[in-house]
Amino acid sequence: MKRCMTLPAVALLFCFLLGGTGVSLAADSGEERTIPVIEWMCWSCGKRYFTFAPDTLDGKIVQHKDPNFQQSRWLMLKTRSPIKKCEKMFDGSHMFDKKKEFMTSAYVIMEQIDNYVVIKGGSAIKAKINHVWCVGCQKNAYAFAGDDLDLWDKVSTREVTAIFALRSGTKIGACEKLRLPAGEALKPHIFAQKGAVSMSSDAIAQYLGSFLCSN
Repeated sequence: MKRCMTLPAVALLFCFLLGGTGVSLAADSGEERTIPVIEWMCWSCGKRYFTFAPDTLDGKIVQHKDPNFQQSRWLMLKTRSPIKKCEKMFDGSHMFDKKKEFMTSAYVIMEQIDNYVVIKGGSAIKAKINHVWCVGCQKNAYAFAGDDLDLWDKVSTREVTAIFALRSGTKIGACEKLRLPAGEALKPHIFAQKGAVSMSSDAIAQYLGSFLCSN
């Protein structure tokens, strides 16, 4: 697939070639709440969980009341381990009611990641995902479409941008390959899009170590 940099990356590199130490691009793309998710609450134990739309935990579906089904198909996003059993039901089964469907951002998901459930064997989620790569160090990663990875606001050549690993919530390190014309290290990663992909929620869990996000 042809590797085409996004406009922000092109503008930023052009500035570097002219010897600039920073550039203010277009205004930040906003809170980046582009990911449809659903909030669920177990009417027995009161625990709240989230799924990527259209994944469902709806307790009105007969098989969703089966504790064996829940333990084999409902996995936690961060660990892919089975959902914790309901503490109030004798067989450990949850009975979930849908509370609301709303849009969120990858950064908010990162902050609430311990409450996200994925469906093993589920279909593709509604949110689109970008396959990205750093034009300097060639780091490959995934990011939810709509997340600017901190390239639409003022970027300093000497500071690492606020890009986080979605699973751990830690800030990623500096790019180790990009250099300014004078030879000085260029610290921020400059991510360009390789293409858009669709994934199931369980696929996201499997590749979670490669997902990035920004605030």
